[in-house]
Formats: sequence, C-alpha cells, structure tokens
Amino acid sequence: MGLSEELNGVLVRYDEVGLKSNRVRRRFENLLIRRVEEALDYHGVSFDRVCRYAGRVVVFAEEPGDAARASASVFGVASTSPVVARETGFDGAIEFAGRMGEEVLDASTSFAIRSRRVGKHDFTSMDVAREAGAEVQRRTGAPVDLSGPDVEIFVEVRGGRALFFTERFDGPGGLPKGSQGKLVALISGGIDSPVAAWLMMRRGAEVVPVFLDSDPFTDATTRGRAVSSIEKLAEWNHGPMRSYVVPHGKTLEALLNHGECSLTCVTCRRMMYLVAERVAEVEGCDGLITGESLGQVASQTYRNLRAEDEAVSLPVYRPVIGLDKLEIVGRAKSIGTFDASTEPATCCTVTPHHPETYASLDEVRESEGELDVEGLLDTALDGAEVVDMGARTAAAVGEDPG
Repeated sequence: MGLSEELNGVLVRYDEVGLKSNRVRRRFENLLIRRVEEALDYHGVSFDRVCRYAGRVVVFAEEPGDAARASASVFGVASTSPVVARETGFDGAIEFAGRMGEEVLDASTSFAIRSRRVGKHDFTSMDVAREAGAEVQRRTGAPVDLSGPDVEIFVEVRGGRALFFTERFDGPGGLPKGSQGKLVALISGGIDSPVAAWLMMRRGAEVVPVFLDSDPFTDATTRGRAVSSIEKLAEWNHGPMRSYVVPHGKTLEALLNHGECSLTCVTCRRMMYLVAERVAEVEGCDGLITGESLGQVASQTYRNLRAEDEAVSLPVYRPVIGLDKLEIVGRAKSIGTFDASTEPATCCTVTPHHPETYASLDEVRESEGELDVEGLLDTALDGAEVVDMGARTAAAVGEDPG
C-alpha cells in the first residue's frame, strides 16, 4: 500500500486563534470548525468529521488532498496538510519516516526532516530529526539540505501518536467568519473596494455588499463588473452573499441640478454612505467598509474623507487607506478579484473637471441644502434589488433568487 492510500486526515493549523484566552479560544475554535465544514460542503468534499485535537483542528476525509485544499480557503486557517496519523512510539516514527522517504525521494532529490514534539517524551525534536534523517538517507541515498531542500518531511509527535506529511497549503490567516460581527461593504466595481471587503472578511467580519448603480451615468458594464467582484468574494464566503443593488441615478441627477459642481464627488459619496447606513439598519450591521486609499483620487483626500464620514453615525472602516495602488492590485490578484474588477466598463460621466479636494463641512451642507435627502434615500431603497450573489444556482441580478 502506497502512502497516498494511507493518508487518513488533514491537519488544520491556526495562528491568531491560538493567542486568545482559553474561553475565547474555545469559542473561536468551535467557529473555525463550523467554517471548515462549510468550506468542505461548498467544494463538494465528503468528510467523516472535523474535530479538535491537541491544539489543532483535524479533518477526517476520504480524499485528504482535496480536503486540505478546501480547508486552506477558510479565514482563520494558517495552513493545512494531508497527514498520516499513527499510534506509535519513537522507533515506529523513525521507521515510518523512512518509508515516507522511499515514497517521495530518489538519490538526486534533497530533503530535510522538520520535527516537532508536543507533550512529555524521553526524546527531543532534534532526536527525531536526526534519527529520521539517517533512516531516510539509509533507504534512499538522498542528500540532506536543511536550508533549501527539494522535499520536506514533517514529523509531529503528539503523545502516543505521530503525524507525518510532506505537503503544506497556505491559508489566508486572520479570524473565522462571524467572530467580529457584520458590516456593509460598498462595492464600486473598481479594484479597491473588493480588496477592502476581503480584508475585513479576513478579520472575521461577515459582509453585506452594496453596489450603487449610477445608470444612466454609467452603464451595465459597470454593474456587471461589481457583480463579478461580489461573486468572487462569495467564493471566499463559501456560499452566497446577501447583496444589494441600489439605483443611484436619480440621486446623482438631483446633485447635478441643485449642488455645487465641484462638490459632486463628496456629496455623492455622502449619499452612498447614507444608503449603506440604511442597509446596515435592515441587516443588523455595525459599520461600513469602503475602499478609499488616502489621496488616490479627489474624493479621497483627508479633508474630503472627513466631510464624507460626517454624513453617517456608523463607523467607516477603510482597510486599504494606507496602501498604494500597486499594493492593492497585488492583493486583488492574490485573492482573485483583479480580473473581475478590470473587465471593460464605462466610467462615471459626471465627475467634475475640477473636483474639490479640500471640502469644508459648511460648504457641503450648503450644497446639500436644497436636496430632499430623505426622499432620495427612500426612492433609492424602494428600488433596491436584494440578491444572494454567488449561489451556484443563483438567478441573475434582478430576478427572484428563489
């Protein structure tokens, strides 16, 4: 029987969760286990059970490789590995490490033994590494390279059980979904806002995406780009995301007819925040997420951001505020939203030629003075579409998702 046929579980590691107090850690571990189960179901990976074991989470599954890859997509997970778990003592662990070496190495492939010991034993981790390395060399003739090996063989001894593995899939880290409340995320259809939403998802927040559709000042391509971005986020959510598409064209038209032109970007953002705050009230959210990067465009200067925040009472979280465009693009590519966010689309046609970059609250309030703000908000939300985006059988936006 080859080792691939003996794989009998997945080791799921976490970092930050393990730093919590015992009470909080237990709660977060239970939440992490539920999220791993959701990810396995979402990816169609069958499993027997997911449980806690000696400071780790372990998945018992028929296809450990698939289960390891699926589990590695869960927020809160640092990394995963398909493992062979065996009840064995020191000599048995050394013998099995030698067998594993025979399976994955030849005389031209360098290797290193990475050992770890948990609990009280009459041997050290270095003893395991030294003896296992010697056994692998005896069986294969492969050279040892501790700094840059072609293959790493991991041996973890925990009590009377040893875990063996050679693969490691990196996870996103952070905290499990739902551990940090629920937030509304304004999704624009650009690169920055999906990254901002993802970063707050990584911190354990559940996210409700909201897209403000500026038709007729944009067209369906912008809307399509936003929907595609949300669907990518839903893959990280391991299921559909309850999302709002809210008409914003009449609000923009009112701003153009009654407001100071140079302040259009600022007043537009304020109205978007107010819509998001209304959605937050409905969905039980405690804050807003936006994708502003300080100074990147006219509406994102420190003075304008202050004027925009003043419109709402909820906190506004800006996780990409200190990142430059290249950093945000890099993150978008790594999480899979970049292609969706860069599909061809029409830009907003009402951006002023000389937008205000140093808005004062008095000027903004005066510009909004003739607007029926509450009426515009009511009209926008009355026309909102609520869709579970990212469902594998979800209907198109605007249709009843059933």
